[in-house]
Amino acid sequence: MALLRPHSLPFYRERFDQAAEFGFTGMTHRAAQPWEAGLFDGDENAIVDFKFSNSPKVTWWFDHHQSAFLTPATPNNSATSPVRTCFYEPEYKSCTKLIATIASEKFGFDTKPLADLIHWGDIIDGAQYPTPQSAVELAEPRRSSPW
Repeated sequence: MALLRPHSLPFYRERFDQAAEFGFTGMTHRAAQPWEAGLFDGDENAIVDFKFSNSPKVTWWFDHHQSAFLTPATPNNSATSPVRTCFYEPEYKSCTKLIATIASEKFGFDTKPLADLIHWGDIIDGAQYPTPQSAVELAEPRRSSPW
């Protein structure tokens, strides 16, 4: 899978393929099309919190930013997308919360063990810090990853 966040691994392994192997590709935001030939080389390819691709090789896509679409003609919802599991919800503040909601409601995944991660992902990705100082002081969260 390309571009899948590590917090999505338990969900995919529990609900789809326990033996799945994962690869990750970091990307840089830019105004031009970011997708290079050959990037989507897995059996499953996911894009999370990044530009939309209508490649038929993309099997999962999650985002909450209007900037995910490079042109007005780009499909911007699951009804018109060739991606079989395409989730675009601009009312969400974070992609972490969006993925957690989809995993729980559509696939029956128990997100309770990830509640702290989901909480902080929502604050960080949604820029929902209580004060500007708390965003830069690195006082919280002080918890190690469950992986």
